[in-house]
Amino acid sequence: MIWTNRFGFPKHICDWLMADEYDYDPTVISATTLISPARAWALKIANVDKLTMDVSDMLALRIGTAIHDSLEKVGVYNDRDFREQRFYADFMGYKISGKMDAVLDGVIRDNKSTSVNKYLFAEYDDYIKQLSIYRWILHKNGIQVADYGYIDFFFTDWSKKKAREGNGYPPTRYTELKLPLMSIEETESFVADRLIAFAFAESALPDCTQEELWATETKYAVYKLNKDGSRQQRAQKIFAESDLTAAEAMAEDLGGIVEKRPGTVKRCAYCSASGFCDQYKRLKEAGLVDD
Repeated sequence: MIWTNRFGFPKHICDWLMADEYDYDPTVISATTLISPARAWALKIANVDKLTMDVSDMLALRIGTAIHDSLEKVGVYNDRDFREQRFYADFMGYKISGKMDAVLDGVIRDNKSTSVNKYLFAEYDDYIKQLSIYRWILHKNGIQVADYGYIDFFFTDWSKKKAREGNGYPPTRYTELKLPLMSIEETESFVADRLIAFAFAESALPDCTQEELWATETKYAVYKLNKDGSRQQRAQKIFAESDLTAAEAMAEDLGGIVEKRPGTVKRCAYCSASGFCDQYKRLKEAGLVDD
């Protein structure tokens, strides 16, 4: 990894941010990697000695690691429990790994330090896949756990004021979330599909999908016009991409205009392989990257 320091952080902070305690093995695919885009994985493998990252991009990860380290010191409650232990499973010629934050009373738990929006907007699909792969790996090692798991949320941007307002906002900076996991058979099928995609990506390098890019939907805004022909600042209504006909009909009734608001992609901003990705360059040139 080639490190940069665009914001001039002092040396002791840079040393902390650059410290890598991850037990990385290039011959192994982790559960978290497996649910990430195959294209990004292939690009990172091909450019492993050229990857660049700014130390500032590690702040959120290091804060999350600090929470993990603190929780690990709590210990476990019985002989079946464990924390921060990595397991492996050989499958389809690959070695798959998973390091669970904790298994307590036969239930997988994973710590997430994240924004409140991640919780409020129910963006849990990747969490379910990650915990399901953990369960599958444990099954391969002869360890049976519950068919549900928990996410322990630690919110990085929690607001006491918003908590008082309610509306589903978490009442404290911490909350737990119970998630149903995929069956062992369903998970194994998912893992097989992902490994096929990864093997294909090494040679063909397919584009990331809209879902993998965390793409937002294109929308259409209807505006009234001022007397001088300019559009008003505030849109009358926002329509989904599939409702363009309705947007045009409303604009015609109002004597206004329809303005397209292209969707943007969010994941590229967090991908260390973006500097080697022509898909990212195309999206960037089109103004579709939210970074």
